[in-house]
Amino acid sequence: MYTKKIYFAGGSFYELQEVFARIEGVIGVTTGYINSETQNPTHEEVLTGRTGAAMGVELSFDPKKIDLSSLMDILFAVINPYSKDRQGDCFGPMYRSGVYYTSAEDEPMVE
Repeated sequence: MYTKKIYFAGGSFYELQEVFARIEGVIGVTTGYINSETQNPTHEEVLTGRTGAAMGVELSFDPKKIDLSSLMDILFAVINPYSKDRQGDCFGPMYRSGVYYTSAEDEPMVE
């Protein structure tokens, strides 16, 4: 089976994990830190706001069952991408929104 990956940030990674784990076509959801200036930052380091990391999820998905556009629609229904460094009660640079692609073919969709 051919799978693709995409990384989403936007608030608590546990909330994103809960949403995307229920989506048909999503094969795996892994929480972690995205776009960090610190290699392998700890949770405590990320919470200081000094690592540059955002909380996010890595999605592995089957593009024959769900496409990137649909995944992004779900993301933007769950988060407010225009809210700088904040989602709900969570605030700070680690809660910023972001979409990070792994394939050049996804760049036009993300940009």
